[in-house]
Amino acid sequence: MKFLILGFGSAGQRHAANLQALRPEAEIVTADPRGTANATHRDWRVALAIPGEITGVLICSPHDVHLEQIEAVNILGLPIFCEKPLCTITQTAEGLALAERVTVPFAMGFQYRFHHAFDKIMSLAGKITFIGRDYLTHRYGPTVAETMASHAIDWALIRFGAAAKVELWTDGIWLSGHIVHESGKCSYFNYDIEADPRISRIKCPGGGMELSDCDAAYIKELKAWLALLNGGERDPRLATLADAVAVQ
Repeated sequence: MKFLILGFGSAGQRHAANLQALRPEAEIVTADPRGTANATHRDWRVALAIPGEITGVLICSPHDVHLEQIEAVNILGLPIFCEKPLCTITQTAEGLALAERVTVPFAMGFQYRFHHAFDKIMSLAGKITFIGRDYLTHRYGPTVAETMASHAIDWALIRFGAAAKVELWTDGIWLSGHIVHESGKCSYFNYDIEADPRISRIKCPGGGMELSDCDAAYIKELKAWLALLNGGERDPRLATLADAVAVQ
């Protein structure tokens, strides 16, 4: 059993540690052009060409290269786990086209679907507002819509259904607005990717909740993907490529 991780920054290292915990016998090969954290390879194309059967590929690289890597891995017929988001906003049309060509088992890394508060969030009714603050531009750049708000958008689509009208505004740092869903419900968003202290909050009539980091969600999500590769039934919380396209 061999797994290839493309991109070995914080996300790649987290998944490598979780893979090692879930599958101690697995061989893990890594590729990162930055040469960070003693990655096995610098060139991900070289890593894809290494001899020996690869069980699956985890794409944890910067999201502006996700589409290129998904295309290459799909051609090889290898299962894919891709960290969110699917791509940058400017690559959305390209991402939609690629989604029609991907045929391998695929999972998108929306680990908040496995958050311990997920069921409670799905039970909320009425107007729901998602609020987030964090200082992440040093890590991701001005990508608030793609990287920071995408979990909330995903949750809103699950809770209220497909979007009928999107009225979201962003300058890359700040995102605000709402989505009108086909169900007639609305979800509201207020995010800032260049703010301290960190806030992750959901408001609704009569209250709401604060969302804490949930390391267990990453493990549960990865475990669900591994079960899928082993022929098990797909966990309904495991995000598909179609889910990723809907969020994009």
